[in-house]
Amino acid sequence: MRILHVEDSHVFARLIAEELKDAFGLKEFAITHADKMCDAVAILASGEQYDVILLDLSLPDAKGYDALNMLRDVNKTSPIIVLSGAGQHEMGLQSVALGAQDYIMKDARNGEIILKSIEFAIERHRSEQAAVACAMTDPLTQLPNRGYFLEYAATAVERAKRSNLRLVLFYIDFDGFKALNDTYGHVEGDNFLTEIGGRFKTILRKSDFCSRLGGDEFAVLVETEHASISACRPFVDGLLAEMRKPFTLTNGNKIKSCCSVGGAIFDPSADEEKSIEDFMNEADEAMYLAKQSGGDCLRYSQADAQPQPGSGNVAQIGGQELRPARRFYVEFVPIYGVSTLSLDGYECVINEHDGVLGANSQLRPGATELVLNKAQQDEWGAVAASVTELLDKLESGGTKVSFVCINLQVEQMSSPRFGERIRRVVDAVRDKLSIIIKFPESGLLEGNAALIRAIKELKALNVPVALAGFGSTQCCLMEVLQIPFDIIEIDKKMADRIMESEAGALGVKAVVRLAQELNKQILVSGIECERTWVELRKLGVDYRVGEQPLINKKSQKI
Repeated sequence: MRILHVEDSHVFARLIAEELKDAFGLKEFAITHADKMCDAVAILASGEQYDVILLDLSLPDAKGYDALNMLRDVNKTSPIIVLSGAGQHEMGLQSVALGAQDYIMKDARNGEIILKSIEFAIERHRSEQAAVACAMTDPLTQLPNRGYFLEYAATAVERAKRSNLRLVLFYIDFDGFKALNDTYGHVEGDNFLTEIGGRFKTILRKSDFCSRLGGDEFAVLVETEHASISACRPFVDGLLAEMRKPFTLTNGNKIKSCCSVGGAIFDPSADEEKSIEDFMNEADEAMYLAKQSGGDCLRYSQADAQPQPGSGNVAQIGGQELRPARRFYVEFVPIYGVSTLSLDGYECVINEHDGVLGANSQLRPGATELVLNKAQQDEWGAVAASVTELLDKLESGGTKVSFVCINLQVEQMSSPRFGERIRRVVDAVRDKLSIIIKFPESGLLEGNAALIRAIKELKALNVPVALAGFGSTQCCLMEVLQIPFDIIEIDKKMADRIMESEAGALGVKAVVRLAQELNKQILVSGIECERTWVELRKLGVDYRVGEQPLINKKSQKI
């Protein structure tokens, strides 16, 4: 065992060493003595590792809690035990509150007491570190999660300012991941993400920091001395090549895989006022530029003004010609009021259709195919145009609806610019109808801070929020109720239980009753059995999503 003892009294330091020698007996231990805080900081900064640190709070160059705080700033791995003077119980307790693992009164100590305190401190510190690691780790990929990334990135920015290093941030999004989930199921989607986590670990250096931000979005933070992102080009080429390797499904079939990469640079000499949020937004915008270029490529943020590979309307990566546009489809499904049986609104479903992941996915009848060219910013402008076109068609036929419910996945809401993008849709139809945003309750399982931020942005825009699949996930009910939603959706999985058993029927009734007590509206979807529908109507649900879209028109390009 290695012990660092920070104590200005050489006599007391020798006394502690002798007492520990007697207490340890045949156990091996080594003790290093530092009589000033500056010496202790230098020892730790040199990379020396210790199992425990014994700290006196009355040092020549650090007094009281300052000594503890200075030591904690340079030491993140070793537990600290404070040695308090006679009668300083309050100071000892406050030291524990500030991060020390234990405290010992100097006038009431002996070797056995110190040894037990050391053993306790080491074990407690180990347990705390394990709990922190668990809270900071994405359970699917075993990579750091979004919370850890935000903490690490903020620290890295401050470190870069002190050392004059530059940071390069890459945002990585997998092209067509939603299509993989929709075509092959969420189990295959989870398997894909697990494999991707492993691929990242094989190509990253020890100094690189990789995180899963949520959904299929990842971030890699790189420290570099170079002033240009282009210096990291070999790294990105290797990343793109690794991610192009086919993914093997459970049934043995292989599907294509590729990703879009957006890069941004933080230069402390030029970006002193740039916040971590600005830095992340630049990388996110660059990633969308990569998607608009057809995916499977790197794009830089506009702020960095780097030359982009390829020219004209087709992107070129290593001689490979890529498609110049994103393809997806928008499908409108009617929503009927239960009490009036009238057409009250539409659900808008946005699905990726790019032939990369989920290459077997087909454009469903009644859906409108949208093709985004390189000049368009993202799909939201196209969605706004599509909703407006729907309204014009309904009005020409004498039909008027009061709302459109846009069904989104968590990753679509996790973009830093989500609020700005959804505002575009809201503003386009503000005078004609209301926009509702629906997202799956399962998204709350990951504790996604970006999702919570998106919900707050929606409420600021007075956009109602619908929670899909309510009661069908493992989310804690009390945590779900903290979310300011307005509508719950009872999906097919939940609704079918009403006919399966008496217990199932009671469960559905309890969910409906809870929503009614909370003054939430209730939407049901996926109902195929007429008897199920009759029972749900008796319970007093508000809306039903129709099974077939009413809008049919030929594919068109926008």
